[in-house]
Amino acid sequence: MADLTHATEKRLDRGFSAEETAIQFPPDCDQEVVGPELSWTQYASQFVINQETGGKDFFNAAILPFSTPSTIENAEKFWRSVIFDWVRYIPFLRMIVRPKVAGQESCAEDFVHVFLPADWENIDFRVIEDKERFETETEDPMDLRKGPPLRVLLWATGPDREIRLVINEINSDNAGLAVLTDAFGKITMLKLGKKISAPIPPVKMCDFPKILKDAVAARESSDAAFWKSVVESMPKDGVKLSISAHCPASGQYSGRIRNVSRQMTEKQVSGMVKMTEDYNSTCFRIITSVYQLLLHLYTGESVNITTNVDVTRFVPELKGVLTKLINGISLYADFKETGGATIKDFLQKNSSVIQQSVEHGLYPADRIQALVEAHMTEITRKYPKHKINQERVGFWSFRKQFVQKQGTNFQFKGLILNTLETIIETQIRFYYDKRNPNNSFIVFELSQDAFSEEEAHQIKEDFFNLLDYVIDNPDGIIADIPWDDMAQYRSSCNTK
Repeated sequence: MADLTHATEKRLDRGFSAEETAIQFPPDCDQEVVGPELSWTQYASQFVINQETGGKDFFNAAILPFSTPSTIENAEKFWRSVIFDWVRYIPFLRMIVRPKVAGQESCAEDFVHVFLPADWENIDFRVIEDKERFETETEDPMDLRKGPPLRVLLWATGPDREIRLVINEINSDNAGLAVLTDAFGKITMLKLGKKISAPIPPVKMCDFPKILKDAVAARESSDAAFWKSVVESMPKDGVKLSISAHCPASGQYSGRIRNVSRQMTEKQVSGMVKMTEDYNSTCFRIITSVYQLLLHLYTGESVNITTNVDVTRFVPELKGVLTKLINGISLYADFKETGGATIKDFLQKNSSVIQQSVEHGLYPADRIQALVEAHMTEITRKYPKHKINQERVGFWSFRKQFVQKQGTNFQFKGLILNTLETIIETQIRFYYDKRNPNNSFIVFELSQDAFSEEEAHQIKEDFFNLLDYVIDNPDGIIADIPWDDMAQYRSSCNTK
């Protein structure tokens, strides 16, 4: 596990050379990648990783035989080969997930399309797995029928957008669940279908640029057009893509699942997308723009802030699991050591993440990621009994020295980009939509086992109080923040 973390850090630190990301296409552009003369097994075998070379040889594969890797180390190499070699050249990925079923021939059971802009700067993935899985005595540690489910995460960021694709809970009975955060900042759950009744028609290498160009153009115009382009790229009589709006707080589907087929009219597709938007708006209450808050902090411009955060009335079974989408900021972890600095000055001068985001020209959402860590530090102070899982944090972190232990408290010295899992198994995710900032939001989630319902409620209240205080007092003195008496600072947050 440590080796994987080190390898990830090393890759991100040094970047990628042209040689590492170059793709060698077949000399004949008309050569078919998939054709009726090839069975799926034969096609997949063309791209099986060379175990003898340790997976060092890169290859061009649009279809991933999932059962190929035999260990987590080989899995890392295998997925890295595909992701970095294929996606970085042609930002169009058709991912086939192949559950391994003993005694049966592998077949193309599931797929999901992911469209990525050509100018994306960072692409990474992780094989996320419990260490114990690979210490069990099995003939094949990657046998998906044994042990906990395997999760594979494709994570990428570009100049003005980001995407995360998670293939989750893969086994012989359930082919997987893909979570797609698209360029518009919305979450769409893609429940992968069970069978492709007809083979995918022949695809030529030289077809991909046009497919990509058309898909990106449609995506830029509207959601409906984007999904319509996805639908039209499917086999006429074969694949159906199920799209479900989903509230991660409850862990349950909305029940509004729509099968999209090529026979659907544009109006039907638009209606399906609208349904997804409506449910997300109801469940997540995405109201306020992160970008507006940044303007409020950095420029002092007056903005109208309205935040609806209570999703419990929509998800009664939420109980101790509090998933909140909030629009706002907190403070950096070392807030109490900054003396008389104003919040605004501190954010501008002392946050390494802010400085790096400015240096690299990242969009404003990246500048707020370090700011939420103050609340995590405060939780540590109030609830010292909750210990940190050092190995887990180290695995998720792209930076060394992510945390530094000081007695019973922990001070955060680094930041995990896009995902923060801390001492209370809290997940904080940031989604920012440059084209439509009102679709931006933050996920604040407490795990069910970390706190009692009463503790979780108090933590949530503390966090929103802190949020309101910072919004109302951008020039306030950090050292003067009344941590134990902030209930009065609710003027900017109209909780409904």
